[in-house]
Amino acid sequence: MNFEQRQRFSRRKAIALATAIALLLHIVALWGVFEIWQPEAPEPPKRHEVVLVSPAPEKEEPKPQAETQPTPAPMPSKPKEKTPEASRPEPVAQRKAQPAPGETFGPPERAGPAGEVATTEKKTPEPPRPSEINLGLDWSSFERAFGTEQAEQRRAYAQESLKKRRQGFGFGEMTGRVRQAMANNKSFVVPGNQEPLGPRKQVFRSYIDIIHDRIHVVFADSFLGSLPSLAPDHPLNDFSLSALTEIEILENGHLSEVRLVRTSGNTVFDAAAVDSIYRSAPFNPPPRAILSWNNRVYLRWGFHRNRRKCGVFNVEPYILRAPGEEKQWIDTDDAQMMVEDG
Repeated sequence: MNFEQRQRFSRRKAIALATAIALLLHIVALWGVFEIWQPEAPEPPKRHEVVLVSPAPEKEEPKPQAETQPTPAPMPSKPKEKTPEASRPEPVAQRKAQPAPGETFGPPERAGPAGEVATTEKKTPEPPRPSEINLGLDWSSFERAFGTEQAEQRRAYAQESLKKRRQGFGFGEMTGRVRQAMANNKSFVVPGNQEPLGPRKQVFRSYIDIIHDRIHVVFADSFLGSLPSLAPDHPLNDFSLSALTEIEILENGHLSEVRLVRTSGNTVFDAAAVDSIYRSAPFNPPPRAILSWNNRVYLRWGFHRNRRKCGVFNVEPYILRAPGEEKQWIDTDDAQMMVEDG
């Protein structure tokens, strides 16, 4: 190694040593600054202990007694003027007895043994029982005074409500369609023009239930419901009355015709049965499976004054063949297909 190389090496070594010393001084300076400016950690709050000590009763200093002076003789008092009743103030006890607004009236408060205020609730007097009320009327007098009037009011209300439900017409009134139905007692069903129902009977039952829901409201609830207001010996209260009708329903559910095939012997009852059918129409369109040859549905429906009323057990369904058509028994599989299609 020559002189120049040694000089260059020593120069590099001096530069490296100066750089290391400068770096070390910088680190020391930064550490000193950090130590000086480091914020102090906040001290935890001191817990204050509170001791409850009842203060000692202070002794009252004896007050100097005032010198006794001779008491002067009392002066004669003037007679008090009488205060009128209206301007006289109410006694304190009476003022306390009156309840304030929003306050329940009750007896005055009493102080309990421990200094607490104890109140006593005032029981509300029970109303007199009906058996304890005496009007001074016997049963016959009460019935004569109120029974007839109430019965007439009930009867008038029932007639008015029935007239509203019947669109202004009362049952038994001979309208044109009712008169025509009662005059025609020829049955749609004749021997030999019927087809066996087979599985289609179940379809008939479902459709009859829908029609019955509408007829029952008019005949049983409205018409029969008004008859108890009549006298017991009234002709309409004869429970042996029964009428038989036949119904022809179109393909769209509208009513085609009603016929009275058996009368009950009471014109009003027959008219009410026929009129109930007309008031219940139109019905839902029937399924195709229960349509006859002319695309119509035929039902024979009975109406009774007794408990049978207009129930579904009074109905007989029919499927009619075309006039002159030979009697054909439908196979069970074919009938089932018709039911499913309908």
